[in-house]
Amino acid sequence: MKDRVIRGFDVARYILTKISCSHLKLEKLCYLCYADYLCKTGNRLFEDKIYAFRYGPVVETVYEKYKKYGDLRIGEREEIIEKQERLELPRESRILFSEKGIEKVHSINETLGKYGDLSAWKLVEITHKENTPWAHSYSGENYDEISDKEILKWHCNK
Repeated sequence: MKDRVIRGFDVARYILTKISCSHLKLEKLCYLCYADYLCKTGNRLFEDKIYAFRYGPVVETVYEKYKKYGDLRIGEREEIIEKQERLELPRESRILFSEKGIEKVHSINETLGKYGDLSAWKLVEITHKENTPWAHSYSGENYDEISDKEILKWHCNK
């Protein structure tokens, strides 16, 4: 049952099997994948909360795992696989095995097709526009939660 629960970290690891990118870009892509899926289906892509940080939306599990890379590129092959992760399903399989998994993988791939070639700073521009969920949530401190309601209001109408 643990393998059926999708976390932001699972989506991030899946993204890293498709592209090599910086931590900043990875955070924005995870957020945009979440927002696109939420708008298409009305359901959450993963269980983690999304927070407003200085440079945009952040998924806590992704932030904690990859912040050590700073602005360096992260590649799936560069990641050290910890003992407990060796026992878990591969990232794509974890997502596919979840409820509506095929729909989720398709949505992630579609979002990566739209935004995957953009730079991290272009993605920051997109998430920092006036009236975005980030703009409505960020108070100058980290860990201001961005609600699904705010995400739906902005992303489904843009």
